[in-house]
This record gives sequence, C-alpha cells and structure tokens, in this order.
Amino acid sequence: MKSVKEMEDYIAKQILKAQDEFLENANDEIPKLIISQISKGISPVAGEPRFAEYSKSYKQQMKDGQLDAFSKKPRPVNLKLTGILLDSLVTKINKSRGVLHIEFTDPLAEIHTVQGAGKSKTIRKMLPMQEGEEFNRVITQRIKKIFKEAVDKYLK
Repeated sequence: MKSVKEMEDYIAKQILKAQDEFLENANDEIPKLIISQISKGISPVAGEPRFAEYSKSYKQQMKDGQLDAFSKKPRPVNLKLTGILLDSLVTKINKSRGVLHIEFTDPLAEIHTVQGAGKSKTIRKMLPMQEGEEFNRVITQRIKKIFKEAVDKYLK
C-alpha cells in the first residue's frame, strides 16, 4: 500500500498531465471553433447576437462590384475580406500557469470588438475581452468537454 505522501505526489502529477493535455487539445480545437463561429456570422462572445449587418455603403460597394476580387457577399457578416484578420488568430500556452491565451493580432480585431467599425462604430465582438464576458455556449461546452476528457484520462 502506498503512503499518503506517495498518493499525493501521484495525484499532483496526474493533475499536471491532465492540465497539459487539456491545454494542448484546447489549443488545437478552440481556435478553429472560434473561426467557424465568426465565419457563420456568429459572435463567439456569450450574449451577443449574430453580427450586425454591413453598412449600406459597404453593401453598395459589394453590389457595385468593388469587392468582387474578394468574393465578398452581404450575408453572413463573417468579417472576411482578404482573410488576414481571421488568419491573425494566435494562441500561446503557458503551462506553468495553466493558461491558454487567445488573441487576434490584426488591429482590425480591436476595432470590430471594442472601438466599433465604420462611421456607425458597429461592434462585432470577436473574442471576450471585457470584464465579465465569456465565450458563447457552443465554445464553452466544447471547452468543458475537452477538460472532462483530459481529467477522465488521468484521474480515473
């Protein structure tokens, strides 16, 4: 029979393994899910509606063919023109803190999420960035599933 100290050490190691697995799997899956939600015109932020329509002037540019080179359509509002904005989603794992950091590096992300885009300053939240904000139900449920799978694997 193992001593209490041996059991504590074993459990601590298993918790770290579960944490590492969770971070790796979340790093693989969550960014793809965020982009998938945005590409459908859905904000990844809980409580946010579908992205607001494009402005009349932007839709007119589409109608006039000014955005034909980008195959831009009025619906869904998917924040994709050149692809640079969505491609700027980056992640960084900090294993010592047990944190997965997710951000868009393109300055347009902050404009859409915080400052507001266009003359009307339309907010289309791409990531939870404000105090109290969290991911929408689809993303939160996937995070919970990834976490449960990691815990179940190492802490049976």
